[in-house]
Amino acid sequence: MRTVAIRQSGILAEEFCRDCRSADVAAVHERSFYLRHGGRFVCIGAPDVGNGPLTLLVDQHVFRPSALGVRPAQAAVVTERHVQINKCFELTLARCEPWRSPPWPTPSSSTKLVEALEQYAAGFPSPPRARARGERGEESQNVWPGVESRTHDLFGTRLTNFEQWLSGGCNPVSPHPVHALVGLGPGLTPSGDDVLVGALALLDAIDERNAYTALARALTNIPPNLTSPLSLCFLRAAAAGHVSQKLHHAASSIITGNMAPAVAALCTIGHSSGWDMLAGIVTALRAVAATPQPLHVPEKWEPVFRSGHAV
Repeated sequence: MRTVAIRQSGILAEEFCRDCRSADVAAVHERSFYLRHGGRFVCIGAPDVGNGPLTLLVDQHVFRPSALGVRPAQAAVVTERHVQINKCFELTLARCEPWRSPPWPTPSSSTKLVEALEQYAAGFPSPPRARARGERGEESQNVWPGVESRTHDLFGTRLTNFEQWLSGGCNPVSPHPVHALVGLGPGLTPSGDDVLVGALALLDAIDERNAYTALARALTNIPPNLTSPLSLCFLRAAAAGHVSQKLHHAASSIITGNMAPAVAALCTIGHSSGWDMLAGIVTALRAVAATPQPLHVPEKWEPVFRSGHAV
Protein backbone atom coordinates (compact mmCIF):
# COMPACT_ATOMS: atom_id res chain seq x y z
CA MET A 1 0.00 0.00 0.00
CA ARG A 2 1.36 3.39 -0.99
CA THR A 3 1.61 6.06 1.73
CA VAL A 4 1.26 9.80 1.04
CA ALA A 5 2.14 12.31 3.76
CA ILE A 6 -0.13 15.24 4.60
CA ARG A 7 1.89 18.39 5.32
CA GLN A 8 -0.83 20.88 6.33
CA SER A 9 -4.41 20.61 7.54
CA GLY A 10 -7.19 23.17 7.87
CA ILE A 11 -9.21 23.55 11.05
CA LEU A 12 -12.34 21.84 9.73
CA ALA A 13 -10.28 19.13 8.04
CA GLU A 14 -8.66 18.37 11.40
CA GLU A 15 -12.05 18.07 13.03
CA PHE A 16 -13.31 15.86 10.21
CA CYS A 17 -10.47 13.42 10.83
CA ARG A 18 -11.02 13.54 14.57
CA ASP A 19 -14.80 13.08 14.49
CA CYS A 20 -15.51 10.88 11.46
CA ARG A 21 -14.50 7.24 11.48
CA SER A 22 -15.62 6.57 7.92
CA ALA A 23 -16.22 8.48 4.69
CA ASP A 24 -16.84 8.04 0.98
CA VAL A 25 -15.07 9.58 -2.00
CA ALA A 26 -17.50 12.28 -3.17
CA ALA A 27 -15.62 13.68 -6.19
CA VAL A 28 -12.27 13.21 -7.92
CA HIS A 29 -10.45 15.99 -9.80
CA GLU A 30 -7.09 16.20 -11.52
CA ARG A 31 -5.15 17.43 -8.45
CA SER A 32 -7.56 16.78 -5.60
CA PHE A 33 -10.46 14.73 -4.34
CA TYR A 34 -13.20 15.11 -1.73
CA LEU A 35 -14.28 12.81 1.07
CA ARG A 36 -17.76 13.08 2.52
CA HIS A 37 -19.34 12.03 5.80
CA GLY A 38 -22.96 13.16 5.97
CA GLY A 39 -22.97 16.91 5.41
CA ARG A 40 -19.24 17.28 6.14
CA PHE A 41 -16.45 17.30 3.57
CA VAL A 42 -12.68 17.33 3.41
CA CYS A 43 -10.52 18.08 0.36
CA ILE A 44 -7.22 16.27 -0.18
CA GLY A 45 -5.13 18.19 -2.69
CA ALA A 46 -1.75 19.06 -4.17
CA PRO A 47 0.13 22.12 -2.79
CA ASP A 48 -1.02 24.36 -5.64
CA VAL A 49 -4.64 23.77 -4.61
CA GLY A 50 -3.86 26.00 -1.64
CA ASN A 51 -4.67 25.82 2.04
CA GLY A 52 -8.21 26.06 3.28
CA PRO A 53 -10.36 25.19 6.29
CA LEU A 54 -11.53 21.94 4.67
CA THR A 55 -8.22 21.04 3.06
CA LEU A 56 -5.49 18.47 3.68
CA LEU A 57 -2.46 19.37 1.53
CA VAL A 58 -0.19 16.50 0.52
CA ASP A 59 3.58 16.73 0.89
CA GLN A 60 4.46 16.17 -2.75
CA HIS A 61 4.52 18.46 -5.74
CA VAL A 62 2.76 16.11 -8.18
CA PHE A 63 -0.45 14.54 -6.90
CA ARG A 64 -2.82 12.70 -9.23
CA PRO A 65 -5.61 10.95 -7.30
CA SER A 66 -6.79 8.94 -10.31
CA ALA A 67 -3.28 7.53 -10.79
CA LEU A 68 -3.47 6.28 -7.20
CA GLY A 69 -6.70 4.45 -7.93
CA VAL A 70 -9.08 6.92 -6.25
CA ARG A 71 -12.59 6.62 -7.68
CA PRO A 72 -15.96 8.14 -6.69
CA ALA A 73 -17.96 6.19 -4.11
CA GLN A 74 -14.94 4.36 -2.70
CA ALA A 75 -14.93 3.83 1.06
CA ALA A 76 -12.39 5.43 3.39
CA VAL A 77 -11.35 4.66 6.94
CA VAL A 78 -10.59 7.87 8.85
CA THR A 79 -8.62 8.48 12.06
CA GLU A 80 -6.70 11.41 13.51
CA ARG A 81 -3.48 9.80 12.30
CA HIS A 82 -4.35 8.48 8.85
CA VAL A 83 -6.93 8.16 6.08
CA GLN A 84 -7.04 4.88 4.18
CA ILE A 85 -8.77 4.86 0.79
CA ASN A 86 -10.27 1.49 -0.15
CA LYS A 87 -7.00 -0.26 0.70
CA CYS A 88 -5.33 1.31 -2.36
CA PHE A 89 -3.30 3.93 -0.49
CA GLU A 90 -3.00 5.70 2.83
CA LEU A 91 -2.68 9.35 3.83
CA THR A 92 -0.68 9.87 6.99
CA LEU A 93 -1.19 12.92 9.22
CA ALA A 94 1.59 12.00 11.64
CA ARG A 95 3.73 15.05 10.81
CA CYS A 96 1.25 17.51 9.35
CA GLU A 97 1.10 21.10 10.56
CA PRO A 98 -2.13 23.02 11.21
CA TRP A 99 -3.06 25.90 8.93
CA ARG A 100 -5.13 28.84 10.15
CA SER A 101 -6.06 32.07 8.42
CA PRO A 102 -3.85 34.96 9.59
CA PRO A 103 -5.46 38.12 11.02
CA TRP A 104 -6.90 40.57 8.52
CA PRO A 105 -4.81 43.69 7.84
CA THR A 106 -6.09 47.15 8.69
CA PRO A 107 -8.48 48.19 5.88
CA SER A 108 -8.68 51.46 4.03
CA SER A 109 -11.92 53.43 3.66
CA SER A 110 -14.57 51.36 1.85
CA THR A 111 -15.43 54.33 -0.38
CA LYS A 112 -11.79 54.76 -1.41
CA LEU A 113 -11.47 51.03 -2.03
CA VAL A 114 -14.50 51.03 -4.34
CA GLU A 115 -13.02 53.93 -6.28
CA ALA A 116 -9.61 52.26 -6.52
CA LEU A 117 -11.08 48.96 -7.63
CA GLU A 118 -13.24 50.56 -10.30
CA GLN A 119 -10.29 52.58 -11.59
CA TYR A 120 -8.26 49.39 -11.79
CA ALA A 121 -11.11 47.53 -13.51
CA ALA A 122 -10.17 48.81 -16.96
CA GLY A 123 -7.09 46.61 -16.79
CA PHE A 124 -8.90 43.42 -15.76
CA PRO A 125 -8.49 40.46 -18.08
CA SER A 126 -11.83 39.22 -19.36
CA PRO A 127 -13.41 36.74 -16.94
CA PRO A 128 -14.42 33.33 -18.34
CA ARG A 129 -17.92 32.99 -19.74
CA ALA A 130 -18.45 29.29 -19.13
CA ARG A 131 -21.28 29.84 -16.69
CA ALA A 132 -23.26 32.37 -18.70
CA ARG A 133 -26.74 31.10 -17.83
CA GLY A 134 -28.01 30.39 -14.35
CA GLU A 135 -29.07 26.90 -13.37
CA ARG A 136 -32.57 28.23 -12.84
CA GLY A 137 -32.79 29.22 -16.51
CA GLU A 138 -32.77 32.98 -16.09
CA GLU A 139 -30.99 35.30 -18.51
CA SER A 140 -28.69 37.72 -16.75
CA GLN A 141 -26.87 41.00 -17.11
CA ASN A 142 -23.72 42.18 -15.33
CA VAL A 143 -21.72 40.69 -12.49
CA TRP A 144 -20.23 43.84 -10.91
CA PRO A 145 -22.23 47.08 -10.85
CA GLY A 146 -19.86 49.85 -11.97
CA VAL A 147 -17.37 47.44 -13.62
CA GLU A 148 -19.59 46.47 -16.55
CA SER A 149 -17.01 46.41 -19.32
CA ARG A 150 -15.13 43.39 -17.89
CA THR A 151 -17.85 41.09 -16.58
CA HIS A 152 -19.47 37.85 -17.65
CA ASP A 153 -23.25 37.58 -17.78
CA LEU A 154 -24.91 35.62 -15.03
CA PHE A 155 -26.77 37.22 -12.17
CA GLY A 156 -29.19 39.73 -13.67
CA THR A 157 -30.95 41.84 -11.07
CA ARG A 158 -30.19 39.35 -8.31
CA LEU A 159 -26.81 40.91 -7.53
CA THR A 160 -28.33 44.40 -7.46
CA ASN A 161 -31.07 43.18 -5.12
CA PHE A 162 -28.46 41.60 -2.86
CA GLU A 163 -26.48 44.86 -2.75
CA GLN A 164 -29.64 46.76 -1.87
CA TRP A 165 -30.42 44.24 0.87
CA LEU A 166 -26.97 44.80 2.38
CA SER A 167 -27.03 48.59 2.12
CA GLY A 168 -30.66 48.77 3.28
CA GLY A 169 -30.01 47.19 6.67
CA CYS A 170 -30.02 43.43 5.96
CA ASN A 171 -33.69 42.87 6.86
CA PRO A 172 -33.67 39.54 8.75
CA VAL A 173 -37.37 39.02 7.97
CA SER A 174 -36.77 39.23 4.21
CA PRO A 175 -33.55 37.38 3.28
CA HIS A 176 -34.89 36.55 -0.20
CA PRO A 177 -32.11 38.48 -2.04
CA VAL A 178 -29.57 36.22 -0.31
CA HIS A 179 -31.45 33.01 -0.98
CA ALA A 180 -32.02 34.04 -4.62
CA LEU A 181 -28.26 33.74 -5.20
CA VAL A 182 -27.83 30.40 -3.43
CA GLY A 183 -27.30 27.57 -5.90
CA LEU A 184 -27.38 29.85 -8.95
CA GLY A 185 -25.18 28.35 -11.67
CA PRO A 186 -23.78 24.86 -12.25
CA GLY A 187 -20.92 23.08 -10.53
CA LEU A 188 -19.99 21.79 -7.09
CA THR A 189 -19.80 25.41 -5.89
CA PRO A 190 -22.35 27.39 -7.94
CA SER A 191 -21.55 30.95 -8.93
CA GLY A 192 -24.12 32.48 -6.61
CA ASP A 193 -22.60 30.67 -3.64
CA ASP A 194 -19.13 31.90 -4.60
CA VAL A 195 -20.51 35.46 -4.63
CA LEU A 196 -21.82 35.03 -1.09
CA VAL A 197 -18.52 33.55 0.13
CA GLY A 198 -16.66 36.53 -1.34
CA ALA A 199 -19.07 38.98 0.30
CA LEU A 200 -18.74 37.24 3.68
CA ALA A 201 -14.93 37.37 3.46
CA LEU A 202 -14.95 41.07 2.64
CA LEU A 203 -17.37 41.99 5.42
CA ASP A 204 -15.24 40.02 7.88
CA ALA A 205 -12.04 41.63 6.58
CA ILE A 206 -13.29 45.20 7.04
CA ASP A 207 -14.88 44.31 10.40
CA GLU A 208 -18.45 45.10 9.37
CA ARG A 209 -19.71 42.82 12.13
CA ASN A 210 -23.42 43.61 11.87
CA ALA A 211 -23.61 43.12 8.12
CA TYR A 212 -21.47 39.99 8.34
CA THR A 213 -23.66 38.56 11.10
CA ALA A 214 -26.86 39.33 9.20
CA LEU A 215 -25.59 37.66 6.05
CA ALA A 216 -24.25 34.65 7.93
CA ARG A 217 -27.56 34.28 9.76
CA ALA A 218 -29.47 34.42 6.47
CA LEU A 219 -27.32 31.56 5.20
CA THR A 220 -28.17 29.41 8.21
CA ASN A 221 -31.81 29.50 7.10
CA ILE A 222 -31.30 28.40 3.49
CA PRO A 223 -34.30 26.43 2.23
CA PRO A 224 -33.53 22.73 1.64
CA ASN A 225 -31.90 21.56 -1.58
CA LEU A 226 -31.09 25.03 -2.97
CA THR A 227 -27.43 24.16 -3.45
CA SER A 228 -25.03 21.22 -3.41
CA PRO A 229 -24.06 19.66 -0.05
CA LEU A 230 -20.41 20.56 -0.67
CA SER A 231 -21.19 24.18 -1.43
CA LEU A 232 -23.42 24.39 1.62
CA CYS A 233 -20.45 23.19 3.68
CA PHE A 234 -18.29 25.99 2.23
CA LEU A 235 -21.01 28.57 2.91
CA ARG A 236 -21.29 27.48 6.53
CA ALA A 237 -17.52 27.54 6.94
CA ALA A 238 -17.36 31.09 5.52
CA ALA A 239 -20.21 32.14 7.82
CA ALA A 240 -18.01 31.08 10.74
CA GLY A 241 -15.01 33.04 9.43
CA HIS A 242 -13.18 30.17 7.71
CA VAL A 243 -12.05 30.94 4.14
CA SER A 244 -9.31 29.64 1.88
CA GLN A 245 -5.77 31.00 1.83
CA LYS A 246 -6.21 32.31 -1.72
CA LEU A 247 -9.43 34.16 -0.91
CA HIS A 248 -7.91 35.53 2.30
CA HIS A 249 -4.91 36.81 0.34
CA ALA A 250 -7.17 38.39 -2.30
CA ALA A 251 -9.46 40.10 0.21
CA SER A 252 -6.47 41.29 2.25
CA SER A 253 -4.92 42.79 -0.86
CA ILE A 254 -8.14 44.56 -1.84
CA ILE A 255 -8.80 46.11 1.57
CA THR A 256 -5.28 47.55 1.60
CA GLY A 257 -5.63 48.91 -1.93
CA ASN A 258 -3.38 46.37 -3.69
CA MET A 259 -5.62 45.36 -6.56
CA ALA A 260 -3.15 43.52 -8.81
CA PRO A 261 -2.21 40.81 -6.24
CA ALA A 262 -5.90 40.34 -5.46
CA VAL A 263 -6.83 39.68 -9.08
CA ALA A 264 -3.82 37.39 -9.51
CA ALA A 265 -4.91 35.31 -6.51
CA LEU A 266 -8.54 35.13 -7.59
CA CYS A 267 -7.60 34.00 -11.09
CA THR A 268 -6.22 30.77 -9.57
CA ILE A 269 -9.47 29.78 -7.80
CA GLY A 270 -11.37 27.32 -9.98
CA HIS A 271 -12.48 28.08 -13.52
CA SER A 272 -14.59 31.10 -12.63
CA SER A 273 -15.09 30.81 -8.84
CA GLY A 274 -12.48 33.49 -8.19
CA TRP A 275 -14.25 35.95 -10.47
CA ASP A 276 -17.58 35.19 -8.79
CA MET A 277 -15.97 35.76 -5.39
CA LEU A 278 -14.67 39.10 -6.65
CA ALA A 279 -18.22 39.97 -7.69
CA GLY A 280 -19.28 39.35 -4.09
CA ILE A 281 -16.38 41.39 -2.73
CA VAL A 282 -17.20 44.36 -4.97
CA THR A 283 -20.93 44.12 -4.19
CA ALA A 284 -20.30 44.10 -0.44
CA LEU A 285 -17.83 46.99 -0.71
CA ARG A 286 -20.31 49.09 -2.65
CA ALA A 287 -23.08 48.30 -0.16
CA VAL A 288 -20.93 49.28 2.82
CA ALA A 289 -19.75 52.46 1.10
CA ALA A 290 -23.39 53.42 0.44
CA THR A 291 -24.51 52.79 4.03
CA PRO A 292 -24.47 55.98 6.14
CA GLN A 293 -24.36 54.15 9.48
CA PRO A 294 -23.57 50.66 10.79
CA LEU A 295 -26.10 48.03 9.77
CA HIS A 296 -28.33 46.95 12.67
CA VAL A 297 -28.83 43.37 13.78
CA PRO A 298 -31.69 43.41 16.30
CA GLU A 299 -31.16 40.13 18.15
CA LYS A 300 -28.31 37.91 19.22
CA TRP A 301 -27.16 35.37 16.67
CA GLU A 302 -24.97 32.30 17.03
CA PRO A 303 -22.97 31.01 14.02
CA VAL A 304 -23.65 27.63 12.47
CA PHE A 305 -20.13 26.55 13.42
CA ARG A 306 -18.53 26.97 16.83
CA SER A 307 -14.79 26.39 16.52
CA GLY A 308 -15.54 24.49 13.33
CA HIS A 309 -18.22 22.18 14.76
CA ALA A 310 -21.63 22.03 13.13
CA VAL A 311 -24.40 22.92 15.56
